[in-house]
Amino acid sequence: AAAELKDGRGQEQSTIQ
Repeated sequence: AAAELKDGRGQEQSTIQ
């Protein structure tokens, strides 16, 4: 599933799981 996560810098990062 595709999930949108924020990295430690508060930047949005798209991740595919």
